[in-house]
Amino acid sequence: MKQKFEFTEEQKKAIAHNKGHLRIIACAGSGKTEVVSQRITNLIQNGVSPKNIVAFTFTEKAADELKSRIRKILDEKCPERADFGEMYVGTIHSFCFYMLQELEPRYRSYEVLDEAKRVAYISKNRNFSRMNLWSLRNTSKSGKPLAYYTVIDRFIYSSDIIMMEDIDPTKLSNDNFRHAYIEYRKMLEEDKYMDFSSMIHELIHMLREDKEKLKKFNLRVKHLILDEYQDVNKIQEDLVELISLGADSVCVVGDDDQCIYQWRGSHVDNIIGFKEKYSKKYEVTDVSLNTNFRSTEAIIHTAEKFIQRNKYRLAIKKMQPNPELERKYEKGDIIHQHFNNEREEFEFIYKKINELLGTDFIDKKNKFFSLSPGDFAVLVRTNEDATKIINYFQEKGVECIAYNGNSIFQSLEVLFAMDCMAYVFGCEGYKRESRLIVPNTDNLKANYEIIFDKIRFPKSDPERFSVLIKKVKKEIEKIKKKSPKDYLGDLGLQAVYHKILNSMGADKFDFSESYNYNLAVLSQTISDYESVWIRLRAKEIQDFFHFARAYGESHYVEIQHSDPSLINTVKVLTIHKAKGLEFPVVFVPGCVDKRKPNPYPNFVDTNLYNEERYNGTLEDERRIFYTAITRSEKYLFITGAVKRENRKGDYDPHEFISEIDKKFISENIALKRSSSGHPARILKTAIYPTSFSELTTYDRCPHDFKLRNVFGYNAGVPAAFGFGTNIHNILNVIHNGYIEKQKVPAEIEIDRMFNNMFKLRYATEKIKKNMEKAAKKIVKTYVSIHNNEFRYILETEKKFEFVMNEAIVSGQIDLLKKMDESGNVTEVEIIDFKTESDKKDKIYDLDHVKQLRFYAIACLKSLGLNPKKACVHHLDKSLGKKEYVDISPKYLEETKEQISGDVKNILTKKFPAKPSGICKNCDYCHICSKKKRSFM
Repeated sequence: MKQKFEFTEEQKKAIAHNKGHLRIIACAGSGKTEVVSQRITNLIQNGVSPKNIVAFTFTEKAADELKSRIRKILDEKCPERADFGEMYVGTIHSFCFYMLQELEPRYRSYEVLDEAKRVAYISKNRNFSRMNLWSLRNTSKSGKPLAYYTVIDRFIYSSDIIMMEDIDPTKLSNDNFRHAYIEYRKMLEEDKYMDFSSMIHELIHMLREDKEKLKKFNLRVKHLILDEYQDVNKIQEDLVELISLGADSVCVVGDDDQCIYQWRGSHVDNIIGFKEKYSKKYEVTDVSLNTNFRSTEAIIHTAEKFIQRNKYRLAIKKMQPNPELERKYEKGDIIHQHFNNEREEFEFIYKKINELLGTDFIDKKNKFFSLSPGDFAVLVRTNEDATKIINYFQEKGVECIAYNGNSIFQSLEVLFAMDCMAYVFGCEGYKRESRLIVPNTDNLKANYEIIFDKIRFPKSDPERFSVLIKKVKKEIEKIKKKSPKDYLGDLGLQAVYHKILNSMGADKFDFSESYNYNLAVLSQTISDYESVWIRLRAKEIQDFFHFARAYGESHYVEIQHSDPSLINTVKVLTIHKAKGLEFPVVFVPGCVDKRKPNPYPNFVDTNLYNEERYNGTLEDERRIFYTAITRSEKYLFITGAVKRENRKGDYDPHEFISEIDKKFISENIALKRSSSGHPARILKTAIYPTSFSELTTYDRCPHDFKLRNVFGYNAGVPAAFGFGTNIHNILNVIHNGYIEKQKVPAEIEIDRMFNNMFKLRYATEKIKKNMEKAAKKIVKTYVSIHNNEFRYILETEKKFEFVMNEAIVSGQIDLLKKMDESGNVTEVEIIDFKTESDKKDKIYDLDHVKQLRFYAIACLKSLGLNPKKACVHHLDKSLGKKEYVDISPKYLEETKEQISGDVKNILTKKFPAKPSGICKNCDYCHICSKKKRSFM
């Protein structure tokens, strides 16, 4: 019988809460995401402006899912409340960066250093030496000097601890590290960079030190919802405290039993002590969601009995099964087995998948379906374990989505590309022991024939390769002769890489998909390294090889199995990545006693922070295992092996195995389940986040889109990159300043804005000065001509989001203007500012007509505004010129159908090429085999 879903009393209580603090203790499978979505839409229905709601999720993927649910509920319950775009839903880090830019405009010119770019930035000789990181090399307990990149790794880990724990650096006893850290923060400021930790650290200190900014901040955030609260660290909790000062409600959601990110500084104290801490000043309500709608009684019993061995946990919850669920336990549902070796262990997994494929299953709404590959998940602890499983599945022909995998630097095609790079630059090869061609050899044709046999490209032309690769080498040799001005061309190392791929045949035939994915990851590696340089010199390329070897090997992995649209395949992922997910069948291999790793060394005094929190305890380990168990809806197979590949000695079952209640555990038996021929369930497709500029790429050439957005090849970055963005940022400050103070800035104030904000990251000083001069002229002329129109401004950079098919389409409109003196805000004019491209063939200029119609649709669907006019305002060569676009319903409907069609084609993987005369100016002309030949 199909179950009609109704919220429990506790769920209703959480949804209806709108005043004061709320702690939702959500056991596994309790429907917390739906509760959070309903609570947010309930706030909006009751008159709360979406702009005043902030929802923190642990990942951007979780944010996309939450946005989609909220939008769906809003469309059903109150379609008139469409102003959803300004509500913030995302990670804490992104929010802090966004608020820094809102509160202090100079941060608009800053860029984020992700993990890879951060390593590349510090590894630059100039930076490494300025921080005197050499002084930290002799800190190894073994007495041997630490390797270059080991020092960088430990420095980054130590710096994060300082920022996450908000430690005063003057209290550090290690003089060398204190100097390095202080210099690092100075360098970030000078170069206008922020890393993930400094985003939060900077915002916290800004709000503590500037009462006016804190007031603005508290006016912006009136309702906070924080998911996965058990995983916040100290400084994130400090942010929650600051939000509490002005918020009408703070809602934290989580489960103390699933606190599994201690190495990032998270501590279960936050969620356990929330009520005691905040009830001193605020009204705090507790809601415990105890019903697990996901799992059978057997899974729930096993998990609950196991986690009760933890002493430090909340006592106000007890996970219970859903009494309405018709799916029941059968003998053999839960098995533990310890095998002689990993080969036998993987064979067991393979057999169980085959035994259960096509058998009957009942979902949480009591609807029958048959199990298909997407219903199976293998949860592992390490990337190494994932790689072993993936390799075995490939051998057996089992398709899988893998969120972890082999390093791309283990693949022959990537090693070959790296060796080609070493050849053209005349530097040491990537790995001497695995070199595929010898730099400076003349026998390239023969070597290419050998490598072709190994890599098995679909076509091969050794003669052409030999000619073209030598041509690239000559170009580089010519550049090297210009030393010390041996800078690579305008598009840098990425452009050289494209030419290398071209010599390998990329423009003549399609590499296989797996080769394209791997070679595109190498393209990303190059971009990450190159992004922290103004311009790379030819002599500095050897340092890129060091970066790829020391950092890249363990961080850039094969991604061909990670496409989220490959829904109906077996999933392989770490327990940490599986958090929040659920599967009918779960395997937990590698469950053996392993030597506990030593605490990761760092340079911070242990008396300045709680070191144990980062190292983890037995209770932390137990939470990880509990999290794995609770991913299962019915079937759970826990395995291990005595002998492990590449490991010495014998391995016993993990000590946790003896702690598991054996009531529902069976020995290894063949599973004979009914198979009634029910259709497989329709597996949910991933929410696809996109923007107008992405969709324009697809519209222009779907194959360009595939190379750029599916495979992930990057293009070279020109020196002028960011010119238009700088102008837009400064105009936004001018417009917002007028809205706030009703004042037009003087020229000296505009000069001050440029000093604080103008940044061209890839331009030489000479180019930067010339472009800054041009930009100032544009902005000052615009203000002089149009300042009398400022009084009509409604808002600037208005953000929007709306759902179309399975995609969330987002963006922002440069300027919305009132249509009349009365201040009627329901009828507006859309304005989009444009700075013209200098290229004769503006291949990547957006379709202005379609863009403005797209913005008009966004106004109607996402902002609740009724636009009457839309125009492009040209800012440079055609200063003052406005091009108006017809946004009548007929054209908007046509545009909506086009966009919907593009989204549908992307999700169904339709990427036909559109070769034309513009191919010669395409970013990927060197590596595209579909281009129009007569124009090349």
